[in-house]
Amino acid sequence: LGKAMAMALGAKGYAVAINYCNGREKAEETFAEFKERGYRGALVPYIVPVMQFSSWLLKNEDSLSDGAELVLEFICHECGGRKVGIYLEFEALFRSGGLALIFDGLDEAGKQLEKVADYVGKSLGSSFLGRIVVSSRESLFDKGFFKHKRFQFLQIQPLTEPMQEDVLMRRFRLDSQLVLSLIHISEPTR
Repeated sequence: LGKAMAMALGAKGYAVAINYCNGREKAEETFAEFKERGYRGALVPYIVPVMQFSSWLLKNEDSLSDGAELVLEFICHECGGRKVGIYLEFEALFRSGGLALIFDGLDEAGKQLEKVADYVGKSLGSSFLGRIVVSSRESLFDKGFFKHKRFQFLQIQPLTEPMQEDVLMRRFRLDSQLVLSLIHISEPTR
């Protein structure tokens, strides 16, 4: 995410998104680099893949104590425990408002959609001191959960045809001629 995300989050200086999807060691290395460069006043972004968060919540909700801070428990799980890795630093950042939580793919919460939206929009929305960014497909996004004044809504425009072609070529490593022929096959005849 780098400097563009730092600017979007209102942070000064260099920012790196911490994402455990790339492995615990890489995240710890990235976080150490971030600290070394100094994050004076900058928010530290933490990506919460909602599909994983939702799945973890489904498996663990019965064992969580009442009033547990769900996202901190999830981060603890991702870090490998309270006494290993960098969990304690994330917890301190969370409590001080120095963490920017990026909930990526709210629409991917499945059966936990309402619970996750309620938690992020209402519970965190009214109590968390840091920044919250939520991404979701519009079709499954309910603004009713996000009424706190801290939330602002942005809608991304649909991809143009050339953008769609580019996505197909990059994602599936397809030849441009093949992509064009696939698009023309799928077009209705007039």
